[in-house]
Amino acid sequence: MTSSSATLNGTVNANGLFTTAWFNYGTGAGYYTGTSTTQSVSGSTDTSVSIGIDGLSPGTTYYYRIAAQNIIGITYGDEMSFITLFDTSAPTGFVNISNDETYAIFATVTLTLSAIDDVGVTGYYISENSTIPSAANLGWSLIPSTSSYSASISYILSDGDGNKTIYVWYKDDSGNVSSPASDSIIFDTTPPIVTITSPTSNDTDTTSNSKINIGGSATDSTSGINEITWSNNFGISGTANGTTGWSIFRISLLIGENTITVTATDNAGNTGTDVITVNRTEGGQGSISGYVVDIEGNPIENAKVRIKRKNIAEKTVSDEDGFFEIEALDAGTYVVIARKMGYKITRKTVKLKEDEDVEIEIKMKRQ
Repeated sequence: MTSSSATLNGTVNANGLFTTAWFNYGTGAGYYTGTSTTQSVSGSTDTSVSIGIDGLSPGTTYYYRIAAQNIIGITYGDEMSFITLFDTSAPTGFVNISNDETYAIFATVTLTLSAIDDVGVTGYYISENSTIPSAANLGWSLIPSTSSYSASISYILSDGDGNKTIYVWYKDDSGNVSSPASDSIIFDTTPPIVTITSPTSNDTDTTSNSKINIGGSATDSTSGINEITWSNNFGISGTANGTTGWSIFRISLLIGENTITVTATDNAGNTGTDVITVNRTEGGQGSISGYVVDIEGNPIENAKVRIKRKNIAEKTVSDEDGFFEIEALDAGTYVVIARKMGYKITRKTVKLKEDEDVEIEIKMKRQ
């Protein structure tokens, strides 16, 4: 016997005929609204019949009788009664916010609700306050009684950025209230602040150089900075080094106005921007860059690269891709020399014009 089920027992003598037995039951004496499943009986002696029924109401008196039928007809037993147990078990519930997303940038989120109860879940109560509601509270959302409930609903978070914890309680037919199910999400609607501080904190800058380095800072008090990216008005873009303190190196400049937009994206997906317009004038310096490779085209790392001209000598080292670059060079003719142990020294002559960026390839042969 439970609050919602019972096992009914009786005895039938089939008197040697094939017989089918069952129970009628209901909440009124002599008035039966339910019929159990059946059990076959045979033989000529008393045979026990035991059949379970469910879907009963807790703390309720039920009346029942056994019935048996064969080719002779139907016979009914005496009426009996039982009382189901009172329901003291609360539902077991669950809640999930937006499929386990860590952050929300909009106030409306999706809650996935589910609960089970032996008798029947009849309502749920949602709050950002952990105070347990009574079963009579007006804030309950009522649902048709069901032993297993699940649904997805929309919920609007309270105002203000920060961590939001949502509590959900479930109640059953008997007024038992579950322990709170809860889940949390970080609500972040505020864009990060990104600031360009180098080469200037002003909105504009002027240079004759063909490339520029810029840097700055970014802050976000709720979810933190995820990445810093940049783009210009000529369709070029990239990713900065660093986040709260960031740098972008060797952005190419064309003659005239170059608008560079720096975008900070926080971990929730909000974005903030800062913009600098750089005016590149004519008559500026240029650069020589390129790749050091072997005769098969494979990159040579750590090759020593020198650029020489009368009274001028600059040097650098190729990276893992064989790349090198020397900037801030005046117009003129330069000799580029590459050295690497195990390879023959290789020279290349480059004529550099004002405001020109020249890229070359240096092929080195093994000794």
